[in-house]
Amino acid sequence: MEEKDFLARYDAGEKFSTDELEEIVSWECFPRVKDIEGSDHRWQREMTTVFEVGGRLFALDWMKGLTEMQENDFWEQPYEVKEVTKMVEVKKYVKVEKKHE
Repeated sequence: MEEKDFLARYDAGEKFSTDELEEIVSWECFPRVKDIEGSDHRWQREMTTVFEVGGRLFALDWMKGLTEMQENDFWEQPYEVKEVTKMVEVKKYVKVEKKHE
């Protein structure tokens, strides 16, 4: 799938077929930014694949088959995302050393 075709169809609100979604995650037709693994189920693993098309970021949620007998499963369509950096404050407690006189 070409970048311009993907973007035109996405922007028009068209749905992508299961084969096209499989192509996005399996054949890496677009530069992959990150694969985020979620929980494992008996035969599948929750996945989110973030990929870049034409300078825009998209994500696709799907289920990865964990054996050669299990198919990948796609229940969602790609959606546009943006990268956000967050700073997390962590409160820790450390031992206070006693001063001996």
